[in-house]
Amino acid sequence: MLSEHPAKIITKIEPQKGRKDRVSIFLNEEFGFGIHQNLLVDLDLYRGKALTDSRIEEIRQAEERYAAKERAFRWLSNRSHSRKEIAQKLKRAKFSEDTIERTLNELNRLKFLDDAGFARLDAHDRLLKRPIGKKLLKLELQRKGIDSETAETVVEEAYSETSEVEMAGMLLEKKAPAYNRFDPKKARQKAVNFLMQRGFDWEVISEVLEGKK
Repeated sequence: MLSEHPAKIITKIEPQKGRKDRVSIFLNEEFGFGIHQNLLVDLDLYRGKALTDSRIEEIRQAEERYAAKERAFRWLSNRSHSRKEIAQKLKRAKFSEDTIERTLNELNRLKFLDDAGFARLDAHDRLLKRPIGKKLLKLELQRKGIDSETAETVVEEAYSETSEVEMAGMLLEKKAPAYNRFDPKKARQKAVNFLMQRGFDWEVISEVLEGKK
């Protein structure tokens, strides 16, 4: 095993221009790396301290984890996210797999990630703004990383106060004026296509159309 290079001394710590929350660490009078100022105390960094190559690498990793967590907090402050959504965003931001996994576990520990809670909010919001059928709602939740069992439970909860037939009927009522200019056969086909695109199955669609006769 190769020995490390001689330890480098922190010769200067100064705020970064335009980034008051970050500082630059100079080693042996040359720029070494930048970190968030909150990490100075956590990592016990001060002028005159000697750092080995391995310690410098540990500091870089700690900085990356801190940055990833801060980024995730900003996303979560805007809206709820599933674990999968946060993971995908961190990956797109070029964080390492190890950092992503550690960040997700930390967010879970702090109760910032709750897939079941996220799914309930997302399902409620979806049905309120742009209603869809149970199957499509479940599929959308699964695409966001919600497991099948949780998605199924959440969908049933979301539809506990109304039925798919009632939901589909209300949607069709809003579209009815647009179909009045077509002959009955074509209007019926357009209604079927519309409801199928919204994720309602044929049994529900058929019941809705029978009720419109």
